[in-house]
Amino acid sequence: LGDVVVVEAKCGHLDREALPWHWRAQVQAQLACTGLALGLVVFGQQWARSETARGPIVVWPVERDEAEIAEIRGACVRGWQMVETLRGNQGGE
Repeated sequence: LGDVVVVEAKCGHLDREALPWHWRAQVQAQLACTGLALGLVVFGQQWARSETARGPIVVWPVERDEAEIAEIRGACVRGWQMVETLRGNQGGE
């Protein structure tokens, strides 16, 4: 059957010429968690427009990028530190 990959399915109202950065970041985070090397974003163009609208299906491969994963991990650490700071300011609730 081949290699195991992450598959992220999306549908939208609009056509997209390129993979949005936030979808790529989402797949990179999934690759970080799973240890896999490859993800696929499968996008149904205009599939969210109505029950009958069916545009083409576009597939974007996303290869694991350790530098991007390191940035995502750093953002997670900073975000969690903010949560801890806010929780500490609430008097131990």
